[in-house]
Amino acid sequence: MAFSSIPKVICRQIEKVVNISEVYACGLVGGKDLLGTFSIIMIGEKLKRKTEVEMLSKIFSGSLRRFKSQQALISSEKKYHQLVNTMNEGIMGRDNEGIIRFVNNSFCQITGYNEEELIGQPLEMFYSNESDKTWIRDRYKKQFSEKQSIFETQIKRKNGKHIWLEVSAAPWRNDSGELIGVYSVNTDITGRKQIEQKLQEAQKHLKQAAELAKVIPWKYDITNETISFNDTLLDTPFLKNNISLSMSKLIEDFVQPSDKSHISWIIDSCKKNINNPDFKIEFECHSKLPGGIDKVFYMKGNVTEDGLLSGMVQDVTDLVEAKEAAFYTEWKFKDLMHQSSDGIILMDKSGKVLEWNRQMERMTEKSAEEVTDTCIWEIKDLKNFDSIISEPFYQAVYESLVSTKDEIEYSFGEFEMLFPDMEKHTMAYSAFPVFSAKEALICVIIKDITKIKDQYELQKQLDVAHQTTEIRQQFLANMGHEMRTPLNGLIGMLEVLKTTRLTQTQIEFLDIASKSSDSLLYLINNILELSRMEIGVIKVTISIFPVNEMLQRMVQLFKPSAIEKNIKIEMLLNPANINYIESDEIKISQILSNLLSNAIKFTNEDGQVSINALLIEETKQKGRLIISVRDTGIGISEDQQHLLFKEFSQVDNTNTRKYDGAGLGLAIARQLTELLDGKIWVESKEGEGSNFSFEIPVGLIKEKSINPISPAFDIKLKALIVESRLLHQKLLGIMLQNRDIDVYIAGNAIQAIELFNDFTPNIVFIDSSLPDIEANDLIEKMKTAQKSNITDYILLASDFDQDADAKLFNSFNYYLQKPIKEQDLSSILKQIKTKYDIL
Repeated sequence: MAFSSIPKVICRQIEKVVNISEVYACGLVGGKDLLGTFSIIMIGEKLKRKTEVEMLSKIFSGSLRRFKSQQALISSEKKYHQLVNTMNEGIMGRDNEGIIRFVNNSFCQITGYNEEELIGQPLEMFYSNESDKTWIRDRYKKQFSEKQSIFETQIKRKNGKHIWLEVSAAPWRNDSGELIGVYSVNTDITGRKQIEQKLQEAQKHLKQAAELAKVIPWKYDITNETISFNDTLLDTPFLKNNISLSMSKLIEDFVQPSDKSHISWIIDSCKKNINNPDFKIEFECHSKLPGGIDKVFYMKGNVTEDGLLSGMVQDVTDLVEAKEAAFYTEWKFKDLMHQSSDGIILMDKSGKVLEWNRQMERMTEKSAEEVTDTCIWEIKDLKNFDSIISEPFYQAVYESLVSTKDEIEYSFGEFEMLFPDMEKHTMAYSAFPVFSAKEALICVIIKDITKIKDQYELQKQLDVAHQTTEIRQQFLANMGHEMRTPLNGLIGMLEVLKTTRLTQTQIEFLDIASKSSDSLLYLINNILELSRMEIGVIKVTISIFPVNEMLQRMVQLFKPSAIEKNIKIEMLLNPANINYIESDEIKISQILSNLLSNAIKFTNEDGQVSINALLIEETKQKGRLIISVRDTGIGISEDQQHLLFKEFSQVDNTNTRKYDGAGLGLAIARQLTELLDGKIWVESKEGEGSNFSFEIPVGLIKEKSINPISPAFDIKLKALIVESRLLHQKLLGIMLQNRDIDVYIAGNAIQAIELFNDFTPNIVFIDSSLPDIEANDLIEKMKTAQKSNITDYILLASDFDQDADAKLFNSFNYYLQKPIKEQDLSSILKQIKTKYDIL
């Protein structure tokens, strides 16, 4: 059973509630999700009153509710992204200024742009000329006063191709009901528009054929089997005015083979009915004219008193082609209608159903045969359509829409519908007129908008989740600063106390206090680091650095911890002829720091820890860095190794375990390794030690020029401290004065420049978070003003892996982490003094 001590703040709240003299121990009991029950052990006055128990329970249950809410928000955000990105329709949201704020995958596929290219761009990006841009702006402004609208628009894709979209748009409001933009569902209807264009062209040809149709008179002498034409009304190349042709030759030369037998049969019928005044003929003939031109002629005639057959012939080629195009268009329209995922109904003025597509059949379980030619409000068991099937409502909509024939209007609405599977869906309908040659029809399209409604609700939850993430990020930043600042001062003062005269008992007490403070700071840093990783604020900062020096520095950092346990720590340096590499030095150091810390912790006294670094050269510019940390510690059994790289996981989770820790070090190491596109693994056997290794890709730099440092003439070193906090000024000043170094202190940039110019210090310590200037800007000013290259710049920062500090790192000669440790400061000063031959 795992217990954790309650913070003093909560203990004081408990004392106020139950009026006890002392809370001795209190903890959480349950699983790792902290949702277990609370167990409280108190020594003092016994808890008697029931109300006090209830108030105490509220204190803890409130914290649990907030934790559950936070987890629910994170889960809802993930579900929202999955739902929106799997929709077939393109989803787009824009704000009140016309700027695109979110899109899904389908919208990106429709437009040809990726998400990064769309977000933050104006909606006018899809239009070329100013009139279209003005139209779309006015269209969306109108949307602010409407609940929902559907319209069609033509846009330009990224590849320059124009496509048609059907846009279903609705106002976008926040939780307070304030209008913050418009969201829309976009469907590519380019194929449908092309079919409509063909239909229009076919109708145009049909109209022209009807208006321009001309006929040619003809006479057929049945006895002599000759036919004569008068083509004065038609310019026909192969006919001459009053020319006579042999019928057999006409059939042979100009009639298509498929029609020859039919024409011959008509001629035979004419011979048989030469004396029948009521005999008439009417037929179409497919002909092939000279030059390979196909024509269709319509012929009509009757027997005259003189025994001749006379009539008219008309070129109906265009008319036939128009009919075929109209038939194809109608067939294609019906095919598209039946393939549509929306329900489509076509009705006449009386409400009689003319078309009922397959989606309507699925929605209602009513076949088209059942409902065709039936008034929609007379169809039984259509209770789901109460809002659109009543006769008064339909007639009112019909009159309203048809009366505005010059400008087509739409009628919109929503209703709840129970599907055959008994699942309730939210449906949206739009009704609009379709004008045929005979009458005006009404087309109703019914769309399932359940997902869109769900998306709206998810969007609201997503907005709350975003706000929560921002609050959490700000809280972590503030908490890191507020917790580290006093703790850094405490640890620093303990370091100073170590240099004073103390009794053996005081030294032991001071050592316990120092180790406890270090452990607390390490835990705080790890928790904050893990939280920053989870919200994705950590970035990779690439720099060029000497890999061997970095490894030696890490070994020196952990030598004191190893010496305390009499552990031998050694390093095998990379034999390759490459000293400098290109990668993120800060993150590599942090990974190695976590592995070394664990190796020393879990290795018994008189053990051994070794570091093996291997740099593999793959090309002249690229390679792989493999670092292994091997120890002779307790080892890990194979069935427990899968827990090692998980957050808050340890092989021994009991409250009586021998080794302390929160179980975060290896989890952070894994995430940092993956951030660098690397991998980390372990090889271990219980009782035989462990070998942790990680591998990352790096750039290879074989040569790097280093500016030589001119020797100084002053023997005594001078240091300038640029730090705004009095506590840190005093702490670092005492440490330097104890080493016989002259100290000058500046609280801001102006003082720093003045002191730098007046005293020309050998060493400048600069805090990474000065209130009036960026550390990079200050160091550039100093380097510009310095008289010779004799100054070393040391960066002071609280967090070893903050991205801002990593960017600053290359501008400084050294890096000193707060809280400042005596051994870290001594190591840097020793390197600096070597330049001046000061021992």
